[in-house]
Amino acid sequence: MFILGSDDKMCNLEFGKKFANLINNSVTHVIDDCGHMIMIEKAFEMREKVLDF
Repeated sequence: MFILGSDDKMCNLEFGKKFANLINNSVTHVIDDCGHMIMIEKAFEMREKVLDF
């Protein structure tokens, strides 16, 4: 599973999606208004994605 921040400057969204496409059966989620530190910036949203997985 990939959880990507829409505003990530270190690993931009395009790169993240390309990387995820290289892994069979991967699931990708994008969290809006979030940078590289998803677990800090949007902890609740990330937690929900992980628990749903």
